[in-house]
Amino acid sequence: MGPTTTGASPVSPPSWRASATWFSVAFSLEKQQQPLQPDERTLMQQVLLLFRDRRFALDAFAVLDDEVQALLAPAPGEAVGNLVRGWRTASAFRLHREHARAGRIWQMETVQKLRGRSAHAAARQRIAECPERKWPGLGTYAWAWPSP
Repeated sequence: MGPTTTGASPVSPPSWRASATWFSVAFSLEKQQQPLQPDERTLMQQVLLLFRDRRFALDAFAVLDDEVQALLAPAPGEAVGNLVRGWRTASAFRLHREHARAGRIWQMETVQKLRGRSAHAAARQRIAECPERKWPGLGTYAWAWPSP
């Protein structure tokens, strides 16, 4: 079962998901920014899930203290760059307003188009294992989906 936001009703997977083009995306905090605190990671997770299954399919994500990684497929008519810029812009706005952060929040993203099921599976596994690689012995991690 996938992640949900508080009060959100479940959304059935979009019909376009099976034939979609998948992308692995990563973006990091600017060097001068302090690490994301737990409530800020929750905020970022909420931003990632906001238009899931309407504007994009989301198959995996990890919100760490200094970066975000996601595996997504844009809906027809949507551009991956616009979706990621939307995530970065919306989260930066909220981090400024709700958490008194100042200055530029995010560095530019890296986007990799995945070719084939094996590349998709490898990217999904890499994202799922991201918290454990960063913090060995961590166990469960609330800001990553799916869990390894």
